[in-house]
Order: sequence, then structure tokens, then C-alpha cells
Amino acid sequence: MKLFNVSQSNLLNITKNIIILLKLYVILCEINCLIIIRQIIFSKLYYK
Repeated sequence: MKLFNVSQSNLLNITKNIIILLKLYVILCEINCLIIIRQIIFSKLYYK
């Protein structure tokens, strides 16, 4: 029973870490998208 509890808490920690990593990844993707969109807008404004 004790072993089961330990493995369960380990699983919880692992899933929490994975969720945090996923959130970070999404934030990074959003930042990249914003930067790319800004560059496109600036280049269009600049070349007009």
C-alpha cells in the first residue's frame, strides 16, 4: 500500500511538471507568433 502511495504521488508530480512544460511551450509559441505578426506588419508598412 505504501509503495502504491509513493508511485501515485510521483505520477502526480510528473503530470504537474508536464502541464507546466506545456503551458510554457504554449506561451513561447504565442510570443513567437506575435513577433512574426509584428514583423510582417512592420515590413508591409515599411515597403508601402
